Amino acid sequence: MDAHFVLRIDSARVQGAEYGDQDASATIYTSAGPLKYVELEPFGPLSTMKMGDRLERTVTYTLARRRNKDPLAEAKALIAD
Repeated sequence: MDAHFVLRIDSARVQGAEYGDQDASATIYTSAGPLKYVELEPFGPLSTMKMGDRLERTVTYTLARRRNKDPLAEAKALIAD
């Protein structure tokens, strides 16, 4: 989050499906170096694919103006929406 905007990322989890990386739905990477960044990599359920198979996954990104100076309160409000 920055001073003006917050980003919400939604990626539905499939109930009863098996996920890799210790049942993770996503992995977050960060860098505090000179080129600071945060990367979120959402995961879908594990699937065995054959040549020619196709998978689709929907990830929704919502950029909103911040309403609260406190980051925790802002995150709670965004999740409640």
